[in-house]
Amino acid sequence: RPTLQEKYVGSTVCAVCHTSIGAWWKESKHAIAYEAVAKKYFARSGFRREYADRVPPNVLEKSTTGYGVATGYDPAIHQKNLLGVHCEACHTAGGPHDGKTTRDMQSTCTKCHTSADDPTFEYRSALRKLAHPKVRN
Repeated sequence: RPTLQEKYVGSTVCAVCHTSIGAWWKESKHAIAYEAVAKKYFARSGFRREYADRVPPNVLEKSTTGYGVATGYDPAIHQKNLLGVHCEACHTAGGPHDGKTTRDMQSTCTKCHTSADDPTFEYRSALRKLAHPKVRN
């Protein structure tokens, strides 16, 4: 397995090997999490780098991957491969390819799905809905 050294790469890179999961993810609400942000803050003009400061940090944290982390999404650079909630938002930067795993998935989910922002979120129910294909490689 390749080592990704805790660098956020985005789901397109993950999907090279994990094709069924990548196809599943593209159809998920997580994949399009940033689209609602863009519509709200940029309207018809679409994302423009000079408007990046219009999006509040707490919104970027929940609609991009790795926001606030050295190799994660940075609005000054605007890495399109990290817009949305990618594999690494749940499975750590570089996924398990660095020997790290997410031990407490509930805490991972509730970083974004807070009672204030998502009052109807219920972890076990959401996990059943989210269940992606099994890793076969």
